[in-house]
Amino acid sequence: MRRAKFKPFDAASYLKSEDDIASYMEAAAEECDPHLFAEALEDVKRARQSLGSPHKQALRRKRRQI
Repeated sequence: MRRAKFKPFDAASYLKSEDDIASYMEAAAEECDPHLFAEALEDVKRARQSLGSPHKQALRRKRRQI
């Protein structure tokens, strides 16, 4: 029997905008778990690194509208 291969889940890959990040952090804060909140901050840090500058974000939005 073959075992399924799964990639590790990374929440940062789903945070595509500042609105996504704000909603994610709000949900993490509602849990009242300091460890979870710290992990969420790390996810946001990685997401913002991949998003790049605000100028790059604006270009991505324009491309999606076309």
